[in-house]
Amino acid sequence: VLEKLHTKTLTSESFMSAPPARWHIKDFFYAGQVGLMVGQWKAGKTFSALHIAFSVAWGKPLFQPLTQDGKKAKPVGEVRLKGNVLYIPSEGVGGLKDRIKAYRQYYGTPPEGAGDVLVYPHAFDIFETASLHALARFCTERNITLIIVDTLASNLASISIKGHSSPENDPAVMSRMYDTDPIVTGK
Repeated sequence: VLEKLHTKTLTSESFMSAPPARWHIKDFFYAGQVGLMVGQWKAGKTFSALHIAFSVAWGKPLFQPLTQDGKKAKPVGEVRLKGNVLYIPSEGVGGLKDRIKAYRQYYGTPPEGAGDVLVYPHAFDIFETASLHALARFCTERNITLIIVDTLASNLASISIKGHSSPENDPAVMSRMYDTDPIVTGK
């Protein structure tokens, strides 16, 4: 750790002159960021996550507002890093098919050359090193630019089994989850 502190610590001037972070979706989140969507049950989190997934895969902005006279205004949430999306719906898999069908009926077919939303309908043990290495390799092979885990609690099931009744509320568990593994991220 001390060696890393010596080699990775930047002066304020060096930090400020470093290249800016790359937008994944402009004005919403940067590439390489970990985000969390929080809301009450039945608030629309899964459908919002699907909308983000298909926007990234298809390279379409999140929103296309209209002006008062009904013309298209400037898009909001321009996708800057397009590609395949890995969606891990370890909860509510049964209803996901209907949501994807409804989404595609409303938004139509993907544009030519668009990416896809790849669905892994099983819980994923985010703390198992071999699983993370396999995930990193899969994401590289399939040009995955975004991973969506739905829900966090169901993907922390392996920790629940080990004695945590509510791991998403345990600061030690969450800190471990958000620590960056240099092998997985390539950094």
